Amino acid sequence: MKILQVTNKVPYPVIDGGAIACMNLARGFSLLGHKVTILAMNTVKHHITLSEIPDSVKNWLNLNL
Repeated sequence: MKILQVTNKVPYPVIDGGAIACMNLARGFSLLGHKVTILAMNTVKHHITLSEIPDSVKNWLNLNL
Protein backbone atom coordinates (compact mmCIF):
# COMPACT_ATOMS: atom_id res chain seq x y z
CA MET A 1 0.00 0.00 0.00
CA LYS A 2 1.15 3.56 -0.68
CA ILE A 3 0.90 5.89 2.32
CA LEU A 4 1.17 9.69 2.23
CA GLN A 5 1.96 11.30 5.58
CA VAL A 6 1.50 15.09 5.69
CA THR A 7 3.38 16.96 8.44
CA ASN A 8 3.67 20.58 9.53
CA LYS A 9 7.51 20.38 9.66
CA VAL A 10 10.28 18.05 8.55
CA PRO A 11 10.41 15.17 11.08
CA TYR A 12 14.21 15.08 11.03
CA PRO A 13 16.23 15.51 13.20
CA VAL A 14 14.18 13.54 15.67
CA ILE A 15 14.46 15.90 18.64
CA ASP A 16 10.89 16.50 19.80
CA GLY A 17 7.75 14.50 20.41
CA GLY A 18 6.08 15.36 17.11
CA ALA A 19 9.11 14.34 15.05
CA ILE A 20 9.51 11.13 17.06
CA ALA A 21 5.85 10.21 16.48
CA CYS A 22 6.01 10.96 12.73
CA MET A 23 9.21 8.99 12.19
CA ASN A 24 8.07 6.00 14.29
CA LEU A 25 4.76 5.86 12.42
CA ALA A 26 6.51 6.04 9.03
CA ARG A 27 9.14 3.48 10.04
CA GLY A 28 6.47 1.09 11.31
CA PHE A 29 4.53 1.25 8.07
CA SER A 30 7.74 0.82 6.08
CA LEU A 31 8.75 -2.25 8.09
CA LEU A 32 5.34 -3.74 7.29
CA GLY A 33 6.13 -3.44 3.58
CA HIS A 34 4.26 -0.25 2.71
CA LYS A 35 5.72 2.57 0.60
CA VAL A 36 5.73 5.71 2.77
CA THR A 37 6.01 9.26 1.45
CA ILE A 38 6.21 12.23 3.80
CA LEU A 39 5.09 15.60 2.49
CA ALA A 40 6.46 18.17 4.93
CA MET A 41 6.45 21.94 5.18
CA ASN A 42 10.08 23.05 5.19
CA THR A 43 9.72 26.32 7.09
CA VAL A 44 12.39 28.94 7.76
CA LYS A 45 12.34 28.14 11.49
CA HIS A 46 12.89 24.39 11.00
CA HIS A 47 14.65 24.44 7.61
CA ILE A 48 16.59 21.34 6.54
CA THR A 49 18.07 20.21 3.23
CA LEU A 50 17.83 16.69 1.84
CA SER A 51 21.63 16.34 2.08
CA GLU A 52 21.33 16.64 5.89
CA ILE A 53 19.18 13.52 6.11
CA PRO A 54 21.24 10.32 6.40
CA ASP A 55 21.09 7.68 3.68
CA SER A 56 19.86 5.13 6.24
CA VAL A 57 16.62 7.14 6.52
CA LYS A 58 16.35 7.87 2.80
CA ASN A 59 16.50 4.13 2.04
CA TRP A 60 13.11 3.43 3.61
CA LEU A 61 11.43 6.81 3.35
CA ASN A 62 10.54 9.13 0.49
CA LEU A 63 10.65 12.78 1.61
CA ASN A 64 9.07 15.63 -0.33
CA LEU A 65 10.05 18.99 1.15
